[in-house]
Amino acid sequence: MDARQEIIAKLRLAIANRKVNFLIAIPTYNEVDNILELIRRIDARVLAPREILVIDDGSPDGTADAVRTQAKNIPGVHIYKRAGKLGLGSAYLAAFSIAIDAGFPYVITMDADLSHDPVVINAMISIAPLNDLVIGSRYCDGGSIPNFELWRRCMSKGGNFLAKMLLGVKARDCTSGFRCYRTQVLKALKVEGNIKSRQYIFLVEILLWLSINQCRIDEVPIEFNQRTMGKTKVSPSEYWHALERIFDLCIKVRLFKHKILD
Repeated sequence: MDARQEIIAKLRLAIANRKVNFLIAIPTYNEVDNILELIRRIDARVLAPREILVIDDGSPDGTADAVRTQAKNIPGVHIYKRAGKLGLGSAYLAAFSIAIDAGFPYVITMDADLSHDPVVINAMISIAPLNDLVIGSRYCDGGSIPNFELWRRCMSKGGNFLAKMLLGVKARDCTSGFRCYRTQVLKALKVEGNIKSRQYIFLVEILLWLSINQCRIDEVPIEFNQRTMGKTKVSPSEYWHALERIFDLCIKVRLFKHKILD
């Protein structure tokens, strides 16, 4: 049994024994300064039964080993260590695949850098049965971004504006990674084969794919906090790549008349 199959077997037991419906998936790369505190906060603040899956892309700082140690003291924590840095979108797709194969009705994704408060997961869970996707939103009523660097604020708002104007996505926060997905929809829409992006723009592309297929999408407000430890993985070049991908998606959406993406 390989590592992935072993994790799935443990998750299936959790579903059967504790009636767990939510898998919280956290991609990591060099987040040893933040991930242990995040797991503690999840354990303390999330009210519903949950399992936590950390998808680590071979962090050289010991992130995976730290999570393994913490898993001995906090139940329901799992580490899936991959061979190298394969990209954020790839990590999300790996989490979706594990959640689907294990039998979870929902998978929640969030950042590892303490920018997302796990207490918001309770609000997500409360409206999840009515939706196919719930977004933790910085830009809906009640959302905020205190102390955010000006250049990142401008790029974030600019990217959201273009995603809405060029792609017709209705969500107010198109680039938030704090989300709750219904796994049945992810499986039915075959997102692993249809979503081509593997970097941060993955978040916009999958949102577009769900929107095109008329999925039910709602948002709950979050306060997005800038990281205080570790280094951001988002660079200016990443934003330029995202802009290029948005224009590429715009052409394809218009070409295929909002029916398919290729």
